[in-house]
Amino acid sequence: AAVAQDASVPATKMPRGKAMPMPGYGTFLSRTAGETRAAVKEAIIAGYRHIDCAQVYTNEQEVGQGIADGLAATGLRREDIYITGKCWNTHRKAEHVRMALNESLANLGCAYLDMYLIHWPQSYKYLPKADAKPDVNCVAPDVNGAALAPEYFPMLFDGKSPKHPGGG
Repeated sequence: AAVAQDASVPATKMPRGKAMPMPGYGTFLSRTAGETRAAVKEAIIAGYRHIDCAQVYTNEQEVGQGIADGLAATGLRREDIYITGKCWNTHRKAEHVRMALNESLANLGCAYLDMYLIHWPQSYKYLPKADAKPDVNCVAPDVNGAALAPEYFPMLFDGKSPKHPGGG
């Protein structure tokens, strides 16, 4: 699948020959209901052809809705844009990578990602969402007023030592 390119959208050629449009439209900290969807749609209408997202941002469903809306508004197809996703620190075992990727694809409403990156070069203990208990086995961070999902931030609370990122 080739990304639609025109002279007004700069791109860099990736090792396998596919063009990656630059810059990408980032979706971190975009969480107000409806805001992310509308912003991604408007970004595509404005000419962005690269959407950058990550499961840990907890907004992939709205990003996917915005992509669908932007494609419909412009007449573009999925193949005409480049989507980058990221694997979070708690999902580094093979079964967790597959699970996270499949969840991202479902949330985004896409059959594939153009690039799937390791989000940060560190690894945390996997913590299932149902087992996440803030201040018991994880923290629920708030970044500039945006709450992040606590299962992505496991911590040790043993009463003897300070909190340790990644749960051990």
